[in-house]
Amino acid sequence: MKKILLFTFICVLFISCQDDSENINPISQHNNLEKVIGKVTSPTGITIPSTYVYYDDNGTVYNTLTNQLGEFEISVPTGQGVLTIQTGNGRLFRSTKNITVTQGQTLDLRNENFVLNSNSSLAFVAGTYDEIQTIITNLGYQTIELSLDDITNNNLDNINALFLNCSNDSAPITADSFYDNLNDFVINGNSLYTSDWGLKYLVGDSGYAQDCTTERVGGFIADELVCGIRSGAMETLTNNTILNNDLSSFTGTNTIDLEYDLPDWMQLNYIDANYWDVLVEDADSNPLMIKTNTVSTTNDDSIWYSDNGNKVTICHIPPGNPENSHSITISVNALDAHLAHGDTIGDCNGSSGNVYYTTFHNHVGETTNPIIEKIMEYVILNL
Repeated sequence: MKKILLFTFICVLFISCQDDSENINPISQHNNLEKVIGKVTSPTGITIPSTYVYYDDNGTVYNTLTNQLGEFEISVPTGQGVLTIQTGNGRLFRSTKNITVTQGQTLDLRNENFVLNSNSSLAFVAGTYDEIQTIITNLGYQTIELSLDDITNNNLDNINALFLNCSNDSAPITADSFYDNLNDFVINGNSLYTSDWGLKYLVGDSGYAQDCTTERVGGFIADELVCGIRSGAMETLTNNTILNNDLSSFTGTNTIDLEYDLPDWMQLNYIDANYWDVLVEDADSNPLMIKTNTVSTTNDDSIWYSDNGNKVTICHIPPGNPENSHSITISVNALDAHLAHGDTIGDCNGSSGNVYYTTFHNHVGETTNPIIEKIMEYVILNL
């Protein structure tokens, strides 16, 4: 009788363990996996941490992230396939490489150039204090210079990301078309970044009003969602916290000291936490860097198609592991296989393009904090 009970217990234990393993992402279920190792850089050779590296096997995605040195190691099925690298949701920055993986061998790509390419048109508006275009150029990507009039006149065809540098021009922009065009730009899946006094491009301008009750002139984001006041003092804020895990992984730190070298910088007096994500905050929990990707609350699948309809951004949801979903941009030829796996069209976390805002400048100079430069690289690559 004891032997029967023992045998029954072993059978139950075996079946229980077997069921648990079947709930794991199918990545671990493939019988013939081999390692691929490599390194990801920008066109100028700058290593790119936190790059999403994946291998799509008919809708099953094998994935990993690069480390601080841009290096990666990933196990993928043997045979021929395509390895993809991307930042953000893959819409703007993405590259692929055809690979052949042989059983019993590690495929070493470290001596090959695996460069993260730009699949987009990046544009900037020159400013007085910021030069984010310099950081873009240092990475090796091309930019197009636009004027504020170009935005007013909707000369934004084929532009996917727009960088509005901070300017000392205190005159409000009164043309409704300027804000309407920015609104349409973001709703259609494109992204923008601005800093400091550039908040007026988002919510309009109230000059030097020292309260949040004064009506802002213009804007495409409602006043009640964010309020900034030009009241910051020249100072260095120490022990600021990087709250966003992705940004912290990219920069390699979760704290930063920020030097505000000019007076009257835009202090964020209020934000709607349901609309904005706070990426960096000061020691008193005041937001210093924010982001939103819900400018539109309507999910329109059409905005997620790119490259003349040949690519589409989807939310990949690993079977049995929905908490590890990730936005990727794939060939439309692979879409049906992904939908059959339960993936959905569109970004996992948003219904529009991204809007990033920093209270601090991004100009490149002798005293530029290298972490700020890394933060700007992150913004550029993750728009």
